[in-house]
Amino acid sequence: MNSYKNTSVIESAQNPLIKKAASLRDKKYRQQHGLFAAEGQRTIGAAIESGLYEIDCLLFDESASRETGALKKSAMAKKIKCVTVASKVMQKLSQQDNAQNIIGLIRHKYADAGKILSSAKTCVIALESPRDPGNLGTIIRTADAMAIDGIILIGDSCDPFAPECVRATMDSIFHIPLARSTVADFIKQNKLPTIGTALQGANDFREVSYKPPFALVMGSEQKGLSGELAKSCDHLAKLPIPGKAESLNLSVATGVMLYAALAPWRK
Repeated sequence: MNSYKNTSVIESAQNPLIKKAASLRDKKYRQQHGLFAAEGQRTIGAAIESGLYEIDCLLFDESASRETGALKKSAMAKKIKCVTVASKVMQKLSQQDNAQNIIGLIRHKYADAGKILSSAKTCVIALESPRDPGNLGTIIRTADAMAIDGIILIGDSCDPFAPECVRATMDSIFHIPLARSTVADFIKQNKLPTIGTALQGANDFREVSYKPPFALVMGSEQKGLSGELAKSCDHLAKLPIPGKAESLNLSVATGVMLYAALAPWRK
């Protein structure tokens, strides 16, 4: 339960709730509080509608009551705590170039990797040690567009609840279950046909057979798939690079593989 003090309008950046919200820029405090921040009416609307994560509190800019009235009413109907905040304080809290009129403090959680794998109907994406939150956010957005069952982060991953990642998902973080796993646990739990990407000993991605449900395993841009994870794949696919670039951006490569595998234009 929340213990925030009821105040008509929070005017001070030193208010305990505001200080907590501001601290969520830092991974240390996101982990300590079990919260992450999301901004904007569309984003918060998606969070309320999906119910994938528990919303701890919503902060509303005092000057935007007309624009956010319906959203506030929807939130209160679901017994979500709503707090009104002075515009000057909201501007300091916002992590976007254009300050948003609503910020949500949301409880982060991970889904169970085994359940995502065992209940898959289309595709599960497994990412080994993704390091860039912007890339991860773009992958989550693409996965949402392709109706993927979930994403499993394997090994030492960047934080999917970092502001850069949440922004890059464009609300899709509230539609796609995320899980964490180790290489050993993923291999043990995964019973799906598995396709990995690699440069050595791999077939052209256009020649690989994709039959849902399957797991798509992507390695990091720097190192690719680890040997152990590559050996566990049923098929290895490569994306030809005729130019001089050493590799494709991870989010681009994942998008190409998903569209090749699921070929939505055929439906």
